[in-house]
Amino acid sequence: MIIGLTGPICAGKDEVARLLSEMGFQRLSLSDEIRAEMRSKDIGLSRLNLQEYADSVRRKEGSGVWARKVMARLYPNVNYVIDSIRNPGEVEELRRLGDFFLVKVYAPAKLRFSRMVKRSREQDPKTFEDFERLEMKDLGIGQPDYGQQHAQCFALADETIVNEGSIEKLREKSQEVVGELKAISSSWTSVNH
Repeated sequence: MIIGLTGPICAGKDEVARLLSEMGFQRLSLSDEIRAEMRSKDIGLSRLNLQEYADSVRRKEGSGVWARKVMARLYPNVNYVIDSIRNPGEVEELRRLGDFFLVKVYAPAKLRFSRMVKRSREQDPKTFEDFERLEMKDLGIGQPDYGQQHAQCFALADETIVNEGSIEKLREKSQEVVGELKAISSSWTSVNH
């Protein structure tokens, strides 16, 4: 089984991916693929550079290119969690594998902004207004089809995890969703090879 994660910034996608990896899922990230290519070309890893580089490759090679790159590294009989899904072309590619489920991780904007302030990364917006501008771009407003298109991805989600509480609550919700998906999965394996 393959679970893909999408969601707005600071909703808790990384935490859900970490929790799923504790449950036996192998973790892969589209963003890690992008970063690896950028490092090989000696391109700085700022948020803006990541978005621009990812968009330029999608424009040239198709909106599902980053998913295809990750798919090339998948092995049979292994359960995966793939995070950083930002374009519906990526969802489309991953759905071709069969037994792929897209999970949206969500939290309200004010809570996500407070998490962003708390994590205190240098590049992060410092005001809620700047955060909202970043969010609009991520959602795909004013962006080309090959760009960030979170809103379209959210609409394709099979399940949603609302992350408004503690890590323990998030763990419970994640386990619940995995249980639901296991029940309908045709390739769930309890032993990863």
